[in-house]
Amino acid sequence: MNRVEHDADGGVKEKAQTRMPHAAIDHFMGETYASQLLAEACAREADFARTEVTSDEEPRALDLDARRSWTLRGGSALLNRFEAQVRSQADGLLAAVGMAPIADLVLECGLFAHRHGDYFRRHIDLFAAERRRHATHDRIATLVYHLHIQPKRFGGGELVLYSLAGAAGALRLPPEHDRLVVFPAYLPHEVEPVSVPGDAFAHARFSINCWLGRPRG
Repeated sequence: MNRVEHDADGGVKEKAQTRMPHAAIDHFMGETYASQLLAEACAREADFARTEVTSDEEPRALDLDARRSWTLRGGSALLNRFEAQVRSQADGLLAAVGMAPIADLVLECGLFAHRHGDYFRRHIDLFAAERRRHATHDRIATLVYHLHIQPKRFGGGELVLYSLAGAAGALRLPPEHDRLVVFPAYLPHEVEPVSVPGDAFAHARFSINCWLGRPRG
């Protein structure tokens, strides 16, 4: 497991990027795990459904203008392994983006696929304003674990982080296989449109999205 990029305090990057704290870790789960999860995803294509989002009015609703992706329904033992790995390293992952440990850690994890034409418009992962009433905990950090068939058969799909200040522009992170990206849940971000020639499910941009949170006291 190798950390390939770290920008919690901006020590080696442009000052503007200090407002986009993030860390990227290569080989987070290893090739054996990534291959097993890809094989399971392809075998369970029929178990994927359109991803819903949380709105002010509803805890779950389909909004294809905001988000087009697919979510695995029904759980997975391999997802449980990923969650265990994250739990064991949670303090270090939070520290990598300048955040304190979470005493009573709450994890949300899911396996997602972005097929041809899919995207996720700019948003934050915090439950703010009216949306907060739909959750029993607060999200603190976002983790995105990328995986895909090798060589990559899709284009686009960059994870884009935006500065809170607005003037610093955007930081584009390509979806590298077996790489974990960590950033605070308050940071605006998006997934750019994905192009999959032929739209074969096995050629999609796959990811595990995971949120570290704490229960409300």
